[in-house]
Amino acid sequence: MITLFAFGTVVSCAVRARHGGMNRAVDEALARRAPPQQATAAHAPKYRERRHIEMNDPIAAIREFGEDAAAIIPHRFEIVTRLNDGTPIPPEALSEDHTVGLYADVVPRKMRENAAGFRDVDLSDLLPQMSLETTTTGARIEWFLESPGLRAVRFRTERLQYLEEGWWAVTSEVKYPAATVLGLLYVMKRRYGAAHICLNTELPMPLWLRSAPLAQAAVSVQAVVQARGEGRLLLTNIHTECPMEFARQFVPAIRGYYRRDESEGP
Repeated sequence: MITLFAFGTVVSCAVRARHGGMNRAVDEALARRAPPQQATAAHAPKYRERRHIEMNDPIAAIREFGEDAAAIIPHRFEIVTRLNDGTPIPPEALSEDHTVGLYADVVPRKMRENAAGFRDVDLSDLLPQMSLETTTTGARIEWFLESPGLRAVRFRTERLQYLEEGWWAVTSEVKYPAATVLGLLYVMKRRYGAAHICLNTELPMPLWLRSAPLAQAAVSVQAVVQARGEGRLLLTNIHTECPMEFARQFVPAIRGYYRRDESEGP
């Protein structure tokens, strides 16, 4: 079952920058939903109460977070509780291009299977990287956050996708769209009082954004942002669950997701 919910007006990063950042209407809407931005000991019980209420209704929590996020980042979200073949799965909300996912207490299975590779990192651990792309009307500048430690990383594709027979792949870079990451962190901080970044230091997996560090249980909405590299999306299957029978239909497309490592070494 899929439920589509509305999103706010999307404007380019350049337009937002000319107007001094996020427009006032968005900021005021978030302020009405969230406690004050600066978390203090006095505010902590309010955050805990919000988290408890949200996790009693995870679908509503994901929907509300997605509405706030869609007012800032250029994505809208669909609530998914069943795959297209009818298989029930823990609730999630995916962007229209599956590059961003929102979750309650259950994150994508592929990330759970590779949880040992995730580490808490600071925003300052990621290298700002500017990309200039020529368009029909001129040029477009986009900023990314790169993980320098994942340059030239080799990986098995079945760790990111549901494949009965994977292969070795390689990418010279792993990076994430800065505006999307920063927008989601902003919403998370406004709603829960804290926002943390978790990076898989072994694989080009999605960036994992949480309101608590990895050592603490997640009791609020979590977000993931797919990796990019070498001008392509380095897609991970970000469904909370996905049977192999359902995933087989995507194998032809998956072959184009990654650059094959011709050395094919162990």
